Amino acid sequence: MSSIEHDNINSNYLNARVFSKEDIEAANKAADHWYTEIGSNVIPADTKNKGAYILKTWKQYQSNPVPLEVFERWKALGLFAYGIAVVTGKIWRGKDVGLCLNLIDVDNRLAVEEICTYKGKTVSLEQFASWTLVEQHKDDPNRGHVYILSTKPFPIKASDKGSPESANKIISNQIPGIEVKNIGGLAFAWNSFHEGGYRYEFVNGQDNVALCDDFVNHIDSICRKYGLQYLDGNGNGIGDIPIQELFKPDTIIYQGNNRHKQQLRANDSLIARLKGIFPLEKIKSLAMEYNNGGNLRPPLDDKEFEKLWKQSVGFIARGEDKQEANADIKATTGEEKPEKKKRKVFIRKYTGNETISPHESVVIYGQPSVFLSLTDNYRPQYIPDIETTNKILFAADTIDTRNPLPYVFQSTTELEKCYRLISRYNLQLFSRQVWHNTLQYIRGRQWFRQEFCSPCLQISWL
Repeated sequence: MSSIEHDNINSNYLNARVFSKEDIEAANKAADHWYTEIGSNVIPADTKNKGAYILKTWKQYQSNPVPLEVFERWKALGLFAYGIAVVTGKIWRGKDVGLCLNLIDVDNRLAVEEICTYKGKTVSLEQFASWTLVEQHKDDPNRGHVYILSTKPFPIKASDKGSPESANKIISNQIPGIEVKNIGGLAFAWNSFHEGGYRYEFVNGQDNVALCDDFVNHIDSICRKYGLQYLDGNGNGIGDIPIQELFKPDTIIYQGNNRHKQQLRANDSLIARLKGIFPLEKIKSLAMEYNNGGNLRPPLDDKEFEKLWKQSVGFIARGEDKQEANADIKATTGEEKPEKKKRKVFIRKYTGNETISPHESVVIYGQPSVFLSLTDNYRPQYIPDIETTNKILFAADTIDTRNPLPYVFQSTTELEKCYRLISRYNLQLFSRQVWHNTLQYIRGRQWFRQEFCSPCLQISWL
């Protein structure tokens, strides 16, 4: 392990002698399961003390795999005996590599009941856990973690506890407490201790994480039933904390619940409302007060705050004179935004290093070449160019330049007709479904589909 990674460990956690050899071995076995069998990133965490952190930063593991040598060093130091945190989002290794691990955090009895109910049919959480991975700590049977795999990340949903009124309704089971974590999220997981003193345990099995893209719509239908926001009409997430609630002292965003996004929203709101009243330096100090005032736990470090502040100033000033925008950035950060001419690049495929859905170059007769991509609800969209930080990407193919000769669609109508014919056949999804159904049959779990699932549900959930 590099000295940089070693320096990333808070020194007071470098002595694991407080744990028995058996405790360390059991924790390492659990960490191996998450890292190797599930394939997710996993980091050591002090799960009994939410305000304490073993690693000084784990941001790099939100978008990059944890190196094996680093993981093994954490095990050798006994760090996982303090607790295990799974980084939700991309699966980096194993049979499910490339898929997304979503966490649905159900936080009250009503949420558990609704998650386990479909088309009027309700099963117990134990029965539900025979279909996908579920974990709980035994002191509270009305809460749990539900893990679902998907080919695309589920939109993040913040906890509705951010609003005092909603928090009281969750406590009294008037509305379900549901939070959805994906890219950049963190989940305290088996076999860690919960802060209440009980360990997280799998309700039923260790290796049956279901692949189900449709589950996001099940979550959305629950939210709509109780007047909660999650997805918009296009299947995109809208479940942010209302801006009027964001600044209230009892609105708290913990690490793993997208503190960066909420700080960015606070910055943007303060700049938009106060720019004509206060100097930008004064507005920046108010944004820093928000970061350090208790709403974000823990607060972002200075480097992270400065990066978000520059982003906010640049965003608000996009419609203004560029010289004025650059002056604003320089005045509050000490840096001047360089002006760069973006170069044109012609490509056939773009995925943004697998952070967005694939964009494929297509040829449509009589029209300029474009990129074809899909929206979150799998509808075709045609994109003439893609602008990145330092370049503009254009579709490379034309009828004259592509070799071998491409299929040329006569119109977008013909293309979309072909898409409708093939969209029902997702080979990756099909192979995963066959694998899961065969495994369930071998284990004698076929009853689940007979007892709980309608024919429609069998197709979309299993």
